[in-house]
Amino acid sequence: MASIDRYTSKSGAISYRARVRRNGSTPLTQTFTKLFDAKLWAQLQDGLALAGVVENLSQPDTIASTDTISHVFQCYDSEILPQKRLSTARSQRYQLWRLQTLLGPSTPLTAITPAVIRGICDTLKEGGAAPATITKYLALISHIYTAAIREWEIIESNPCQRVTRPATPMGRTRYLSPDAVERLLTACQQSRNKRLYLLVLPAVSTGARRGELLNLRRQDIDTSRGLVTFSITKSGYPRVVPLTGRVLELLRVSGLSTPSDLLFPSQNGQQGMWFRQSWLVAVKRAQLDPGATFHTLRHTAASHLAMSGASLLDIATILGHRSTRTTMIYAYLSTSHLSGVLDRMTQTMLNGSH
Repeated sequence: MASIDRYTSKSGAISYRARVRRNGSTPLTQTFTKLFDAKLWAQLQDGLALAGVVENLSQPDTIASTDTISHVFQCYDSEILPQKRLSTARSQRYQLWRLQTLLGPSTPLTAITPAVIRGICDTLKEGGAAPATITKYLALISHIYTAAIREWEIIESNPCQRVTRPATPMGRTRYLSPDAVERLLTACQQSRNKRLYLLVLPAVSTGARRGELLNLRRQDIDTSRGLVTFSITKSGYPRVVPLTGRVLELLRVSGLSTPSDLLFPSQNGQQGMWFRQSWLVAVKRAQLDPGATFHTLRHTAASHLAMSGASLLDIATILGHRSTRTTMIYAYLSTSHLSGVLDRMTQTMLNGSH
């Protein structure tokens, strides 16, 4: 009997996975972008089975525990990755290719043990991979096994659960001084890219990520209330952030004048604009450290929030952190705020005890 499940990716894309399983055999699955196609395929498979044509249930898309890494990865690419954000799918396709090279495409899925996975981690480390990068590879392998357990029902355990992930050091806290920010904004105003200034100003004002800004649409900006809604975020949860001062005034004057629905469209208007070269020119013109990236603006916003007395909860809310560990890298910058908190506490406690 066939079943159809609906999936929604972090980017909002909807897909439908049809599954056919008969007489306890390994299920046959296919993923479609339209519900009609999924239902049609499922009805076809049921019809074939009723007609006695059961060979179709063992076509190459069916996965078995004895299958090779090459086949399993191929199925993961075609069934699971389309449900993910485009940028995530792109980077994970490269990771799949590299893992297949390290493991060997003809290696059976059942031959991958915790010791083999630890060996992959060691190889990546020897090749210069950072702990965070190794953790991403481990997360991908683990998710492949999760799909094999829950979706394909071909194995019962995940070897990654017996592998300790490397300790990840605290993130960088490089940030720009107020003077450096002003030099950068001036350089952006002088850029040949007429929308670079409009992109950088809200980045340093709200701490938004590059992808969050490039996916902004006109309906996400409410200039009357002074709010911006980031609908497509890294965490998958929408976030509303206040707009104030220069960035609000700029958006009221010119931010929504683009003919495209996107606030920062490319030339074809269908995706976010490409600004790498104009960013590098602006960084050089502003005499910033060549290592300053667009993500440095996010660190800058968070750092100055901490130094202005914002609590770590305030920073986490504005930046959309889901892990307090991420926000903790800014704790040392908020010592003045913490001193005030401790001072009020000790005055209340000690004065009340004497």
